[in-house]
Amino acid sequence: MEKQLSLRYHKIHYFAPLQYHHSFIGSAIRGAFGWNLKNIVCINPSKNCERCFAADDCLYYDFFERKNPKYRLQFPLGGRVEFDLFIFEEYTTKLPYIVAALLGIGEEGIGRPRLRSDQFEIWINGKLFHSPNREERLDPTPAIFTPPTEVPEVIRVKFVTPLRVKENNRLVREGLKLETLLRGISHRYYRLKGFPIQKLGWTPTYTSYREVGDGLKFVDFGRWSNRQRTKMKLGGLIGEVEIGGLDLNSYQLLKLGEIIGAGKQVTFGLGAIRVTEVEREKDEQGGKTEKGEENGDHQPLLEENLEKGRGDFEELGGEIGRKSRGEMEGEKSGGKGENKGEPEIWRDGEGKRG
Repeated sequence: MEKQLSLRYHKIHYFAPLQYHHSFIGSAIRGAFGWNLKNIVCINPSKNCERCFAADDCLYYDFFERKNPKYRLQFPLGGRVEFDLFIFEEYTTKLPYIVAALLGIGEEGIGRPRLRSDQFEIWINGKLFHSPNREERLDPTPAIFTPPTEVPEVIRVKFVTPLRVKENNRLVREGLKLETLLRGISHRYYRLKGFPIQKLGWTPTYTSYREVGDGLKFVDFGRWSNRQRTKMKLGGLIGEVEIGGLDLNSYQLLKLGEIIGAGKQVTFGLGAIRVTEVEREKDEQGGKTEKGEENGDHQPLLEENLEKGRGDFEELGGEIGRKSRGEMEGEKSGGKGENKGEPEIWRDGEGKRG
């Protein structure tokens, strides 16, 4: 593993006041993004990627026809149309094409039936770029990952969308090892950097490692592949683990995993993790408090929405397809819809934007 982790990236946040019929929106979002991107960049009159004369210099081909594309999706389970799109390394220079494809989603729609709304917002690296009432100049400057220099005493790792990793060439369905998780992140990092896959280079150390809450559960989502004419499975582990006394190298890699994802099929939204500090302090009732739990306007939804495929969107007043998020949040708080900052899918315990 590199002594100093480094990574350039753009984090693009998209929100539309819509509710999809399924709790897992990854395939629908990826399809809508790909459709619009191909219409923007494709110069082949046949629109056929097979043996295309421009395949060696085509953004769509790189993202959707090659292995290990340098982007990923991230979203909370529950079906609301809200997601983060990360693009990495040399592809950060392609930001205008990526944004143009996302702008087209509002007109072309998402999934079947086509969900459309012109009341959407796009944020880039924590700054508002587009809303129904404004559009800013595009800033091409990428964000840079900075490894933390200190490790909290106890941390919690939440698998927000299914983690799909293998151990001994078999899909892990229970008993996830920390080493397996770290390996899934490091392999992803090496592919993004274009380096040969290597071993971790250190032995992870920790004083405690345990599943918390309802533990880790294996869940599965089906996806129909038009290209392969078959149903694909997108299953993996969700839940939380708590780790105490973790070494610095492993903690840095976990924090990098928040950006690049962990394991397989991250372009469909799998492998989204959230790493937070657990603060061991006594509360007034003699219990313990935790620092770093998600306190955004929406919580990432887990098993309660796996079957019903419906989120808590009604809490915003049910104004689906009519108002922007800023307007709805303003009404909810009694204000005039002023936007107070990036509407993150999740935030850390201090309310800072990720």
